[in-house]
Amino acid sequence: MAKPKAERDGSLPKELRDVRAKFGDRLTNLANSASQRIAEEAPAISASVEVATQVMELREFAGRRNLILQSWFGGQPVPASQIIEVERLTGHINASWQNASRMADGIAGAQGLHEEKARQQETYERQDEVHWQRLSLAAWERMAGGAGGSGAVLCSNRH
Repeated sequence: MAKPKAERDGSLPKELRDVRAKFGDRLTNLANSASQRIAEEAPAISASVEVATQVMELREFAGRRNLILQSWFGGQPVPASQIIEVERLTGHINASWQNASRMADGIAGAQGLHEEKARQQETYERQDEVHWQRLSLAAWERMAGGAGGSGAVLCSNRH
C-alpha cells in the first residue's frame, strides 16, 4: 500500500477476499471431516475438537468480515451488498461463538479452556466485537442518512 490511492489496484481487495474465502471453505471442510473421524475413533476428545472447530470457524468468518470492513476505512463508498455481507458474516460469527461457548461449558474439568473462555468473553465479546459492530452500524446509518444509494463513506478510529 505504498502507492498513492489513485495508483492502487482496486481489484486486489476483492481478489484477496475471494481467495481467502475459498481457502477457508476448504479448511473448514477438512476440519469437519477430521472432527467426524475423531468422534468415531476417539470420542473422549471429540467435544474438545468440536470446540476448536467452532473457534476456527469463528476466526474464518471474522477474518472475511474484517477484510471487508477494513476496505471501508479509506473513505471509499461502501456498497449496500458489502454491508449485507458483513451482517451475514456477523451472524455466522455469533453462532460460532455461541456454539463454542456452550460446548466449552459442557466439558467438565477443562480448567484451562474455561479460563480462556472467560478471557475471550472480555477481549472478544466485550471489546473487539463491539468495535466491529459500531463500524457496521455506522455504515448502515450513513446509507440511511443520505448516501443516495451510492454507498456510505466511513473513516475509523478504533478507540
